[in-house]
Amino acid sequence: MSSKVSRNTLYEAVREVLHRNQLKHRKLSETFSVCVLGDQQHCHEAKAVDIPYMDIKALKKQNKNENLVKKLAKKYDAFLASESLIKQIPQILGPGLNKASKFPSLLTQ
Repeated sequence: MSSKVSRNTLYEAVREVLHRNQLKHRKLSETFSVCVLGDQQHCHEAKAVDIPYMDIKALKKQNKNENLVKKLAKKYDAFLASESLIKQIPQILGPGLNKASKFPSLLTQ
């Protein structure tokens, strides 16, 4: 018993895959939304390049409200947090970002 595939069968399968791929013609124009959770310097830099940001005051307004944190997590694909702020995020927002698998990555100077 042989497990080899004939050359013609392979070429035919590849042609079929390529043909189906052309029929589906997908548009990959999705954008990746990021929010900076930062100190004053990082917020200023984010504002300069038109990236959404939240400072400590804006985060405290969330007040561990689970619904507000869920909306925040749904709104952005990823979060970046300043080194000085990253340790405070679980205390300020609660476990919402972590539950959504969107805990912020470290944003360094």
